[in-house]
Amino acid sequence: MGDALDWAAGTEPGSYRFEHGKRLFEQASTHFNLGVSRELAEAHHGLKDATKKLSVATAVLAAVTVALAVADVWKLVHQGAP
Repeated sequence: MGDALDWAAGTEPGSYRFEHGKRLFEQASTHFNLGVSRELAEAHHGLKDATKKLSVATAVLAAVTVALAVADVWKLVHQGAP
């Protein structure tokens, strides 16, 4: 992008060098934006997968907590209070 700026520097708008430098800058900018968009899409999919896994892990931990509570109550009922 710096080359495009150097190429167009000191020229008048509408001149060949200015317009060519402008096109080079726009192409470089578009290429950069496409790369950033791809990276953001990959990050979004990664975060989406991680969120699903955390949701499953949370549900498993909740089920284990409930099972432990039921076992504790069962023990208290059948053995009596200490």
